[in-house]
Amino acid sequence: PWLFDAAKSEDWARRSCAIGALAGIGALSEPQKLASPEQRLQIEEVLINAAQSDIDLKVRHRAVKALGQIRSKRAAGLLLGVLEAPYPLLREEAINSILQIKPPAKVTVPRLIPLLKSSREFKLAAEALGSYEEEAKEAVPHRMELLRTDNTAWRWEASSALGRIGDETALDLLVMEAVRINHYFNNHSSLRAVCEMAIRSEKALDALKEFTTHELERLSMHATKSLPEVQKKRKEWLEKRELAKPAIDFGKVEVLPFTS
Repeated sequence: PWLFDAAKSEDWARRSCAIGALAGIGALSEPQKLASPEQRLQIEEVLINAAQSDIDLKVRHRAVKALGQIRSKRAAGLLLGVLEAPYPLLREEAINSILQIKPPAKVTVPRLIPLLKSSREFKLAAEALGSYEEEAKEAVPHRMELLRTDNTAWRWEASSALGRIGDETALDLLVMEAVRINHYFNNHSSLRAVCEMAIRSEKALDALKEFTTHELERLSMHATKSLPEVQKKRKEWLEKRELAKPAIDFGKVEVLPFTS
């Protein structure tokens, strides 16, 4: 109860500390030891209200992070709305929380794609899109575009995400980047992406096997070293796919517009 009162304090630092403590309780594996079911619902409500309407940006930032810590599915629409906030730090924290909660791809992927063109959030956005794997195929053309830029960091993140998404339409471009002469970062990042894709794609696995005999010595060496591990992970993935649990039902997610 003291923390709930502190979350309403006129002092922003006091509110922020209270939100952090409440998030810590809500994120426990057995929160019932410190809070009743009613109090746990109240914790979530306090965090959602703070993230949505606190007058201090620092408190909002802390609340957005807290919602990810407690994996609040009720906050999915709010966090997706925060992606359009005019504050980079707030957008970055919203992406981090989205990574924790994983709202449905159909509402999340279209709102992450524009952030691929941001100089600040592109790395986190790429990671978040990659976590949706094949559900993020809509992002593939945008990733392929980034792979053709002169920005090494952008190419690295784009290739990584393309590998995780696993859409074979990007495979030819990744193979071309992997064999480019005198482009170590291109070679390495694209090979890594092909390895990631090969876990779920037979065609990518064949490309990786061809790399093991490529004339580019560095490429063939890394491919040969990577192949056994990739084959092991592919076997594990195939086994897990057979035993996959049904997806969590979020219901209808309504995106809430960000308000300053």
